Amino acid sequence: MGKILNLELPSGLDLPADVLRAINERFLRISESLPSIVPATSGGGSVGTASQQQGIAGAVLQGTHAQRAGARAETLAAGQEYWETDRLSTYIVRSVGSSRTWAYESGMFAAPLAARPSDLALYDAGFLFQAVNLGILWRWDGARWNYVSGTIFGLSGDRPALSAGDSGLQFYAIDQLVWYWWTGTDWIQLLPGAQGDGLETPDVPRRYEAEIEDLRRLISALDVAPSPQAVAATVVAAITTQTDVTASRASGVVYRNTGSNARFVTISATLTIGNGLLVFTDPATPPTLVAAQGTNNTAATWNQSFSFWVLPLNYYKVVAVSGINNWIEWQ
Repeated sequence: MGKILNLELPSGLDLPADVLRAINERFLRISESLPSIVPATSGGGSVGTASQQQGIAGAVLQGTHAQRAGARAETLAAGQEYWETDRLSTYIVRSVGSSRTWAYESGMFAAPLAARPSDLALYDAGFLFQAVNLGILWRWDGARWNYVSGTIFGLSGDRPALSAGDSGLQFYAIDQLVWYWWTGTDWIQLLPGAQGDGLETPDVPRRYEAEIEDLRRLISALDVAPSPQAVAATVVAAITTQTDVTASRASGVVYRNTGSNARFVTISATLTIGNGLLVFTDPATPPTLVAAQGTNNTAATWNQSFSFWVLPLNYYKVVAVSGINNWIEWQ
């Protein structure tokens, strides 16, 4: 992971060595001039010393974005730099025709997506914003935000509505174990998953075919392991029935899961003092592997619930010294 000065870059942001070097050199220049910084005014008037206002660029100015935006660039010398303390970015006074204006020079603003600036314009081109809650990096091109790097993780139904500038953004659906790619107008599925084989959108613009194929190869090499949330979602989705089988079940009798999916069983029992309950399940009949057990070692009657899974075609048996009150099965 790279560093800018002694600050760790946001997780997931890997910048090329030459970019890091350029940023560090720029920040070093700023830090060397900090002792002589002239603070920006809080109002909308001019900023800087008399010599700066007369056309000689001086020490780096600093203040908030609002203070810099309120300062008149035409009162400062071309080349004058300003460090925005809240957006961690450097601006410079540039000559544009016969006038001067503030222009973005370097730096990156990292904050939650809700704080992404909405007041940028033509000469803010190049401004970098890192959404720390998503791990996504955007770059302002002078007119709109453009996706640079990062991946969003979430449920397939939570895929956000994006703009044309977000073309190339990747989304991993943890409930489907599927990667999606934003084309600039639509989400397309990159790997087969719960919704079908191949791409969900058959008419993929030709200009994206090479990028998509490269991304497919990259994803295949990652060998992404399912998350616990994805595994849980898959199991829950497979359960479709709940049955109260209390009247047809008895202690000490062997039963079998003849279905093709795992069976989940919950039993509630009343255990008198000194008595207990044992649950056995495995491929043998009768089963001998203990899956759950409990003994009442208290001085009073004990009501307790026991739950266990039965794999397809496996056998199971419950031995209860006291009474079984309820026996519910899900599959």
